[in-house]
Amino acid sequence: MEKRSYGKKPFVEPSHKEEASLEDVTLAEVSAADGPIATAADAAIRIQCADNAVRAVLQAWADSLRLKTPVTVVLDIAIGTEYPECEGILDRQAGVAFYTGRRGALCVRWDAARATARLEPGSTTASITLSLAALARLDECASFFLGAVLVVLLRRVGWHYLQGAIARDPEGRGWLVVDEPGAGKSATSTLLAQNGWHVGNDNVVFLRQGRHGRAVVIAAGPPIACRPDVDGRFEADLIEPDVIAFASSGTDAATQAERLAPREALALLIRSSEWAMIEPALAQGHLDLLGRLACQARSFRVRLAPDLFTRPERLQELIA
Repeated sequence: MEKRSYGKKPFVEPSHKEEASLEDVTLAEVSAADGPIATAADAAIRIQCADNAVRAVLQAWADSLRLKTPVTVVLDIAIGTEYPECEGILDRQAGVAFYTGRRGALCVRWDAARATARLEPGSTTASITLSLAALARLDECASFFLGAVLVVLLRRVGWHYLQGAIARDPEGRGWLVVDEPGAGKSATSTLLAQNGWHVGNDNVVFLRQGRHGRAVVIAAGPPIACRPDVDGRFEADLIEPDVIAFASSGTDAATQAERLAPREALALLIRSSEWAMIEPALAQGHLDLLGRLACQARSFRVRLAPDLFTRPERLQELIA
């Protein structure tokens, strides 16, 4: 199985394609007179910025997430050195810190390069200031800092962050795979996609309420391998999970699975839900959805082993 860093993952890993890299935006290109104008009037995630080049590349990043929320959320970006005053720290993850601000606002700061966001109570718009240092590292800024700000905004429209991957197996069952660091979920997702599974993503999902109060999970980012349905969407974009697999890697010769009680599954889901307690007024809804998810799906602790490369059907056999 693939080994990964024990650090937190970015919201969406930066593209390595030369033509798509945000780091190709040099300081000479971020002039309001040059660069394409991003047109995203219908985008679920809308970038506002007076600098056309910055707006274009960040809107392309936002569009690549393929998230269609019921309410438009806005990242209103300025380039400069004016930053909101922050007070007490609430949490810190992956170089991003959350603070209380004046009059109940939430402030977010990026440690790697100076960038700050202010979110007024209840608003679905984040007022963001990026320094020139942040612009010079725009890939990282989008993946780590703007991704964290987006997580907060999406919670306000009922979408809650969860680190995981979703897929449909050849029998049509929906899977949510939540892994421990270094478990090799990306390698496993790719392997399953090559063996007839419809894999929606390998990193970030969002949880929201579906019909009849059931929990629904939505993939962020491009699918690994799946086919469009009649509406042009992808079969693994959105699922009501039938199976939750909490994956880790081990030294066993064969992949193993252990059934978990809903209470055990809930504890593990909470651990994979970063920033669940940011904005306490939204925390209860987040926890309620995690509880519904743990109750409506069968959950397993799965120890991944190299036999999946020769017998990818073993996962289905273990939960039959």
